[in-house]
Amino acid sequence: MQELLNFVVKRIANHPDAIDIHTKEDPDNGTTIFQISSHSEDIALIIGKKGKVIKSIRNLLNVIALPKGIHVQLNVEEKESPESD
Repeated sequence: MQELLNFVVKRIANHPDAIDIHTKEDPDNGTTIFQISSHSEDIALIIGKKGKVIKSIRNLLNVIALPKGIHVQLNVEEKESPESD
């Protein structure tokens, strides 16, 4: 699933090298949490108008996860940039 997510998100972004995807498993409720860290300019592209793009990405992940009995959560955050003085 992470390979698919990586493929899709990097094709959408203007700064694909700035994309980081971290995965965390929550064994208590069987949830896999994907955290996308992205350049600030790419956040709007990943979310899309009215959230349509991120919803479609979540749907793709759910198509793979549900038959396996896995719950998926997808979060997007702005990547912290090093502050310049």
